[in-house]
Amino acid sequence: MKHYFKEQSDYSSASKTTVNLRRLIAASTLALTAHPVLAQTTGPTPTIESIPTFDDSAMVTGSDAVDISGDGSVVVGYASDSATTPRAFAYSGGTLVNLAPAMGDASFARGASEDGSVITGVYLTAGTPTMFYWTQATGAVSIPISAGVLGEANGISADGTRIVGTIFDNGAATPAPAGPTSPAPYDRAFVWTRATNTFVTLPSLVANGDTYGADISDNGTIVVGRAETATTTHAFRAVVGGAITDLGTIGGAAGQSRANGVSGDGQVVVGQSVAPSVTGQRAFRWSAATGMVQLASTDEANVVFSLANAASQDGSYVAGAARYSTTPGYRALRWDENGVAQDLGDLTTGNTGTSFANGISADGSVVVGVATNDAGDSRGFIWRDVEDPDDTTGTPGGTMLDHINTLTQVSDNAAQQAAGAHYMDKLVQFTLGQSLELPIEGSAGQRSKTGLGHPFSIKVNAGAASNRDGNDTALAGLIAATALTDNLSLGGFLGLGTDDDTLTGFGIDGTFRSFGVYLQGGHPATEGLNWKLAAAQSAAEVEITRSTALPNTERGLGRTDMRARAGSIEVGYGMQRGAALVTPFLRVSRSSVDRDGYTETNAVAFPVTYDDYVVSATTATLGADVRIPVSAAGVVRLKAGVEWDLSRSTDTVSGTSAIPGMTSFAIAGPTLEHEERLFAEARYTHALGNGRSYDLGLGVHQTPYAEKPSVMATIGYQMDF
Repeated sequence: MKHYFKEQSDYSSASKTTVNLRRLIAASTLALTAHPVLAQTTGPTPTIESIPTFDDSAMVTGSDAVDISGDGSVVVGYASDSATTPRAFAYSGGTLVNLAPAMGDASFARGASEDGSVITGVYLTAGTPTMFYWTQATGAVSIPISAGVLGEANGISADGTRIVGTIFDNGAATPAPAGPTSPAPYDRAFVWTRATNTFVTLPSLVANGDTYGADISDNGTIVVGRAETATTTHAFRAVVGGAITDLGTIGGAAGQSRANGVSGDGQVVVGQSVAPSVTGQRAFRWSAATGMVQLASTDEANVVFSLANAASQDGSYVAGAARYSTTPGYRALRWDENGVAQDLGDLTTGNTGTSFANGISADGSVVVGVATNDAGDSRGFIWRDVEDPDDTTGTPGGTMLDHINTLTQVSDNAAQQAAGAHYMDKLVQFTLGQSLELPIEGSAGQRSKTGLGHPFSIKVNAGAASNRDGNDTALAGLIAATALTDNLSLGGFLGLGTDDDTLTGFGIDGTFRSFGVYLQGGHPATEGLNWKLAAAQSAAEVEITRSTALPNTERGLGRTDMRARAGSIEVGYGMQRGAALVTPFLRVSRSSVDRDGYTETNAVAFPVTYDDYVVSATTATLGADVRIPVSAAGVVRLKAGVEWDLSRSTDTVSGTSAIPGMTSFAIAGPTLEHEERLFAEARYTHALGNGRSYDLGLGVHQTPYAEKPSVMATIGYQMDF
């Protein structure tokens, strides 16, 4: 658990009556009410904006993420209930769990183990705090201390077996302490071992001096915090069951220091301290080899306060913040192994906001915290160092990511893949609709079949569709057909298509290969019954790109295979009405689209892995085809009707990611815009003679997931033999 402490002018103990209880209540209230940039959460990944309350309809609501498990799967903190009372929670996979529903008047979760299976915190009963731990098997269990003694838990070891915190005095100078949890006239840092239910209190720097436990190493053997000296308060590092070490101050300056965090291996301590010839305090990094070393900020000439909050596993990278006289608030910083600070930026367009870093990953490449955006809101961020392969200067790169927007954008992208898969369905549906009208026996322009066997035709055809909601599709190819009998023909289609989706959630770009075959009975240009059986397939390797519609998110990219298959049966009956031939028709089609699973492979901080995905639909179409001769060589063809879903699958898009709070997901597709869809088309065919003709078409068609209709255009050139 990493801590953020605002600058203070006095660390000395105040009145010892009820000050410790007031500290606890005030700290809890401050986190819910103060400015979010100054009242930071203490977990490595603050996610206050993404975590709901237990009753969002209450008059006053609030939630705070206090810590996150080492593997990023579980966030802990507290959220208001229907009575606006804070309640300890664990948040994972979009689910908010009340950890101590039957405990006390209010409760607060303070720390989580490496995998989030063990959580620690405190609950209040009539204003009196009691520490607790939680596991799935046990629920919330009180941690006992002697009667009349108050305590608070601040952190937990990686395996969840040891909890660090502070036992507060009970306001009395007697009786003299007789054991670790006995009443005492001073505050004591402690480590509690869960398996044996035993406390170890840490020694003080001076007799009966206060000590406060802030953080604990991964293996639970090293504790850091602050402790009273004879004249002030200093940062300390203590071995559990062993000695405590006064870490002093930067340069031996007179005044205060405090430790806020410790590296996973326990060898490096970070915090804040007075320093020679400066005002305010400065961030430091301490090791046994170097002592306490001041960490310079990016603008040391104007810094008024800086602090270090967290260290990587070996302490080479440190996360924290600095406040300057030239800026309105804090700026998030990361220091490297050489002590060079890097400003991590903020979430505003002009980089003019504030930011604050709370935690850092084991390898130091990921920093998390809070920053302001253009709207003035505070948002959790995830920043990761991305090395530029073309950069020979060794300068680190980096991108600040909005954690909340990242979670939302991935969810939106996953949902839109359900819609995007059906946009590919348009390609296969276009292929399915391709057929030729062979010349009618004895019609003008038909060539002699002598020596040619059955008559046949070839047509070069192209079509394109565009939707203002963000999809463009095009297909071009060659179709051929031959007469098997006077009333039966067989045809096929080969073509190439492109699909360019830029939906709200993601984009698909790829070139598709299409194939279709059909068997047709009767002739659609004559009176009487006609029918058609058709099948089609489109397939391609496609490139799917995550959208960055929300600011400060990543454009993940991956390649995968997609396939669309469809089959249909259509029946019509032509009726002559004056000069026009009217053919009502009914068509039923079945289509499916499947996408292979894939992982985003470009240089993004948190690539997403998607599972295999399959969607299908069965639709019915009822319409009418009207042919009107307009000249000896020209015919106008009008077609209109309605298409509706007989069935449509609603499979979720699932996968995994390394994004904290989204290790796995299963997102439903968006709501259908149109379950019944209208279409209309106009086509002009002109005979050129000698068995040649061309046609032009224009139409509109509503689609399932787009509010606006698609506009389609086609052109063809036919040769009859």
